[in-house]
Amino acid sequence: MNYQIGSWVLGLEGSGNWSMVRGTDTCAGGNTDSIYSGFNCGSQIAALATLTGRVGYAFDRSLLYVKGGAAWDRQKDQFNMVGVGLGLLTNNSTNRGWTIGVVSNTSCRRTGRWRWNTDITTSAGRLR
Repeated sequence: MNYQIGSWVLGLEGSGNWSMVRGTDTCAGGNTDSIYSGFNCGSQIAALATLTGRVGYAFDRSLLYVKGGAAWDRQKDQFNMVGVGLGLLTNNSTNRGWTIGVVSNTSCRRTGRWRWNTDITTSAGRLR
C-alpha cells in the first residue's frame, strides 16, 4: 500500500513466503573416541515474513526509497544422537529480527500491454 504526497511516497508492505532452506553438517561432539566424535545436525527454515514501512521520492519514471521493519522466520533444528542411544533431538522456534533496505525502481518502457520495470534492491537484516 502506497500513498503519494507530491513527489514523496509513503508505504507499508507485508510479505510472507514458504521456504525449504536446509543445511546439514557434522557437529563436533567433543569426545576423542571416533565412534562419538561427531554427530549429524541440521537446520531448516520453513517460512519467512516481513512487515516494512517505506519512504521514497518519485521523479520522472523512477522511485527511490528506503524501507525498514520487522522480520520473522519459522525454524526447525535437529541434532542426531541416535548413535549414542539418545535419539533425534528437535527444536522448533520462531525467530524475530529486523530488516532494512534501499530500493531503486524505474519504469523503463511500455509496449502494447506490457510494461517493463527495473528493480535494484539492497537489503540487510538479522534474526535472533
